[in-house]
Amino acid sequence: LLEGAVAVLVAGAGARDMDGAEALAIEALNRLGILAANREDQAASLALLQQALERYEPARRAVLARADALSAVGDVRRSRRQLSAGAGAESADREAAEGEAAAARVAADAAAVEEAHTLTCFYLAQAHGNDGDVRESARWCLRTMQRQLDRGGGGGEAGGGEHSFDAHEWARNAASLSGYYCGEGQYAAAERCLHAADWVLKARRAEERRRLQREREVEGSALPGG
Repeated sequence: LLEGAVAVLVAGAGARDMDGAEALAIEALNRLGILAANREDQAASLALLQQALERYEPARRAVLARADALSAVGDVRRSRRQLSAGAGAESADREAAEGEAAAARVAADAAAVEEAHTLTCFYLAQAHGNDGDVRESARWCLRTMQRQLDRGGGGGEAGGGEHSFDAHEWARNAASLSGYYCGEGQYAAAERCLHAADWVLKARRAEERRRLQREREVEGSALPGG
């Protein structure tokens, strides 16, 4: 059933009436890869995850193309409103609302594609580890962590998506990677991992201090005479 769903989603990816199909196709391939791993079929798992990986760039380009097309439509509508000099205000308001809703859908699709790809990277790290390929596992683990860091998910908020992470766990993983690269003689990479771990922990502590300061300010303003 899931295999059939993947075929439909891949065929429909990028279609105007299938918003989100790009991300769903990658997510479905990710799930198939995990199912294969659970059946201890590592070769099938890696093959499916490779398909998910190959879907990422076309999916990203498809969403960007929709964003560009939407931007062009918006430019045309703005020019038309300027030429009409205020005539048809109700229609203009409706078009503006429709444009905002479409832009929100495209932004959500773009975020979903990126999150699905981050999961692909994470699952590839696991799959290569299960297959005994430590080097590839470390490479995909590093890529997963880099994507989390680049997308600012260090707050670890619930519901923050696949880019959300706990700073302390992230730092521990970075330290483990540093140990691996040290053992491989890749000292520069090991040092970068340690610097990244230090940076993440410092950023988390700074955010915690800001949060506590905001709480104290709120409590102070709530006191009589505050």
